[in-house]
Amino acid sequence: MPEDPPWSSAPAWTAPHQAWSREVVGDLAGEGAILVDLRGGRCPAPVLGTRRALARYPAGQALVLLADDPQAATDVPAALRLLGQALIATIPCGGDVAFVLRRAPGSGAAL
Repeated sequence: MPEDPPWSSAPAWTAPHQAWSREVVGDLAGEGAILVDLRGGRCPAPVLGTRRALARYPAGQALVLLADDPQAATDVPAALRLLGQALIATIPCGGDVAFVLRRAPGSGAAL
């Protein structure tokens, strides 16, 4: 069973993120969206973390991937396309970027 905290108790959501998180991904919060904190890692760590998260959670699970690597803004969406995942939103916030998605079926073995 996943050990990541549910959206409502995720400690990584600090003051700069709260305003847009309610406005943009508020609907996912009620569905138990999982925050996957990929901050602190540089390429290729955000892509590898994305793949691990996709392997860990079932189809239909809402995920918010949070990264601070500038290259993640292009690498993570590209990886999601290769893995057959649909990106709902890309949200810049200060030096971070949040990628919002709902886990699609499939193993994502392309990467």
